[in-house]
Amino acid sequence: MFQKNDMVLYRTEGIYKVKDVCVPDISGASDRLYYVMQSLTTDTTAYTPVDADITMRRVVSREVALKALEDLPEMETMDLSTKSHKHLKDFYQKAIQDQAFDNLLVLYKSILNKQDCLKEENKKLCQTDMTFLRKTESLLSQELSIALGIIKDEAVGYLEKSLTVQ
Repeated sequence: MFQKNDMVLYRTEGIYKVKDVCVPDISGASDRLYYVMQSLTTDTTAYTPVDADITMRRVVSREVALKALEDLPEMETMDLSTKSHKHLKDFYQKAIQDQAFDNLLVLYKSILNKQDCLKEENKKLCQTDMTFLRKTESLLSQELSIALGIIKDEAVGYLEKSLTVQ
């Protein structure tokens, strides 16, 4: 169970702060406990039952984040060139819903790798690739900014630097 002030990755929406764990004064809440959470990037407040089967996890620690960034250059990428445009969206959605920090890093690295391969052929990523590249980068940079105590733009820099270290 999460506690008040915990930082969590909520679904695929981004990082939220648990503001309260209570029985809220909303219709249909009855006597169920809810997490009342505030998005760190928007004015969104989310109410989620504590006992609901919702994908949420705590933000990784500083140590876990730094270790994952250190390991990123050696992480194996997925071959996305074999995925048809028709199946890409479903594939990416399932990969992001997994929420595991290392898996998000691998997905990000894989899409960038695909982008590099396409550049060699004077081609660009399709819209689906670009959408999920931005989504993955956003989720990772939000989480890294919290874990490392830095601003989001610096977190993107950490990602880029980690990918260029060989």
